[in-house]
Amino acid sequence: MNDAVQNWLGRLDDATRASWHTAPAATAGGAGLAGRVDTAGSIGTTRSTTQALRLLRDGRLHTTLYVDADAVRLDAAAPAGASGVPRAPLPAATAAALAAALEQATP
Repeated sequence: MNDAVQNWLGRLDDATRASWHTAPAATAGGAGLAGRVDTAGSIGTTRSTTQALRLLRDGRLHTTLYVDADAVRLDAAAPAGASGVPRAPLPAATAAALAAALEQATP
């Protein structure tokens, strides 16, 4: 993982720290992948209206962070019995700034 992605994750943490909650899976939002980081630290991107960062562990998808127009969603393997999707609502301007920063961090 490069420094730009690590800095983005810190920025994401600052913006969402107090607002995470679990939303029902059916209302959590759409999909669309815009970036990935693998265990070797290489990054790839594609264009999408939803920006995303895919985190791999040992070459397998571990977690995907989606930045939508008004929220960040976390898609990861849930513990047994858990349901819903962790989601952090954000002001549109904050979400747009995070999406733009993610696009810059993932070449």
